[in-house]
Amino acid sequence: MSTATSPLTDVHLLTPGALCHADRPDAEIQLWRPATFARRRVTDPEQALDTLKASVEQSVAAHGKSPGPTVVEISGGLDSAIVSSTLKKAADAEVTAWINFAVDQPGGDERAYAQTVAGHLGVGLTTYLKPALDLNPAELEATAGEVRPSFVAFDTHYDITLANECRRTGAARIMTGQGGDAVFYQPPSSLPFADHLQRLGLPALHSPHLVDVARWTRRSTWGVLRTALVALAGYGPSPAAPPPPYLSRRLRRRTSTVGRHPWLADLSSLPPAKRVHIRNLADGLTLSGHARRAEIAELIHPLLSQPVMEACLSIPVDILVQGGRDRALARLAFADRIPELILNRRSKGETNAYYGRAMANAVGWLRPYLLDGVLAANGLLDRPLLEATLSEEHLAWHGGFADLGMTICLEAWARRWSAYLAPAAYEAGPS
Repeated sequence: MSTATSPLTDVHLLTPGALCHADRPDAEIQLWRPATFARRRVTDPEQALDTLKASVEQSVAAHGKSPGPTVVEISGGLDSAIVSSTLKKAADAEVTAWINFAVDQPGGDERAYAQTVAGHLGVGLTTYLKPALDLNPAELEATAGEVRPSFVAFDTHYDITLANECRRTGAARIMTGQGGDAVFYQPPSSLPFADHLQRLGLPALHSPHLVDVARWTRRSTWGVLRTALVALAGYGPSPAAPPPPYLSRRLRRRTSTVGRHPWLADLSSLPPAKRVHIRNLADGLTLSGHARRAEIAELIHPLLSQPVMEACLSIPVDILVQGGRDRALARLAFADRIPELILNRRSKGETNAYYGRAMANAVGWLRPYLLDGVLAANGLLDRPLLEATLSEEHLAWHGGFADLGMTICLEAWARRWSAYLAPAAYEAGPS
């Protein structure tokens, strides 16, 4: 919801794809909805392949032709390989640096994969080995002064290093492959078979897709079929992600009245996996938040551009993951320009341990920062539950780093704005 509404009163955020009159900000009209394009089903596999490929090529090339040089991230994953290889094919694109950020931890070190992509493209790769992330409140609050919270400046080393790289090279934009997981459909799930079953009916039971999804999710075919039938009966996953467990009861009661993100409206007639697809695209909007690097250069995520989203929304999810592979159609579309090592890779870089260690190391100041912070003081957090979460042992065994990271960003935002508005609040008297 941070991309659709501001926590500040009397501030109206315009949702992407919406029309709003300045004198009537509450009368917003959502002109562009993901559900509209999800109903335009492109079910022919060859047409779907051409549609996806053309949309990516056109979007990447259009950004590459914009005035000024570009810094390109090569992470070592499939999505950045698609973007970087497509940009390299656009001969008139001016790239000043190809960048990789590496984490020196098992499972998170992507340098070999990134170097393979760079070698395949014939470009030099600049690699930055990230030190242990040192979280501190001053750095977090320094980028928390926008009208909506930002979650993309949490990794301060990455943010500052990229900003400095853009200053050094004079880059006008930073291009990444972020958003590919959402738009091409990455998360393993039984729900794509539910979409397949709804689309084909009983013949779907005899198609290879059931076995493919079972192998992909490491479940029995009976388990996949049960999940699909339950989802089609209307008992599938909610379009909204569950909130952190340490939200207060008062806040939990209020969440039912907040409403959904405008992109999640009118999804009831869509199949279950497509609803998850749209939810993931709405989550991707948070990648456009404020950061130091965004002050120096424009952040470009071409896989989240409107043409690519519209193309992939129109393709049924069971075609996007055909053969029981995440992002299978995207792999097939760009197989002629991506190294085989990347194309056939089934693992994915994992940085949970990196960020988890940073939070564990910061527990000493995080505990008073959150337990005695603005959110807790205003009854938004359950202090006993949060206190139990904020221990090295709990973080090591239970994780929850994404939720905790967002909570830290929200607290930084609340402290920054509370300090800024304190004089006005004092003059107006207690509310």
